[in-house]
Amino acid sequence: LGEQQKAIDACQEAEQIYSAAGDRGAEADTLRLLGDVVADSDVAEAMRSYRQALTIQREIGHLSGQAIVLNQIAIQYSNRGDHAAAANFFEQALAVFRRLGDQVTATGMMINISAELSSQGHLDQARKLYLDTIQAAIALGNKDIQGLATYDVALIDQLQGDLDKAQMKFQQASKLFEAVEDKNQVSTAINSLGEIAMAKGDFAAAQQFYETALGIRQSTQQRVPAAESQLDLALLSFEKGDPPVQVENSVRQLVEVFHSGKSVNDEATAEALLARIS
Repeated sequence: LGEQQKAIDACQEAEQIYSAAGDRGAEADTLRLLGDVVADSDVAEAMRSYRQALTIQREIGHLSGQAIVLNQIAIQYSNRGDHAAAANFFEQALAVFRRLGDQVTATGMMINISAELSSQGHLDQARKLYLDTIQAAIALGNKDIQGLATYDVALIDQLQGDLDKAQMKFQQASKLFEAVEDKNQVSTAINSLGEIAMAKGDFAAAQQFYETALGIRQSTQQRVPAAESQLDLALLSFEKGDPPVQVENSVRQLVEVFHSGKSVNDEATAEALLARIS
């Protein structure tokens, strides 16, 4: 409901009750929940709650509780740009999920570790781990994880300038996402195919991919992703030499969408395009 303070008060009251009752497992779960509640507004407090929860989970030997909190701590480090620390905590969570025999979650955790390696510029290491993840996902018969890892391999190929490999992997990822009926990810893969087509100078194909992705995103009410496709279309229009005023008006509207949606990278990209137009 957006009433954060009430949520904080309820969590703190619940924590006190569980502590008084000696229910340490529930106390730890409540501390983790408190961390989730304040994570967007008070990172320091969120980390304090997570670490306190982790200490209790370790003391009582609750493995799944440990794994969940380790994952949340890793996410906070990642959001702060400390990708080395994030990878470390994701690896700890991975080890716990493997001890629990939860191979699906463990395989998914490999994607998180790969992403942190990529963010540190260790692209070859990340690519290898993504490929290992794909094989693990195939063994599990999990096309969702296989699709995510395949898409991420394509991103690395794109970053390294191998557009043909990237195109092939994006196509494979799109088919895997279609198989599990994940329209959000299908639209992401199709939009990425538009980026590849544009980089190759095939503006007609790029426009078709962007418009297809936009249609899916609008139908599934993905406001910010839809705006991303619209921004790509605006960039395409600019590169094709369409009237600058027409492109500028479109992009200015998108800046507001990105700002309200707290999509900082997209907002910066839109502002950069406006700078080029003017």
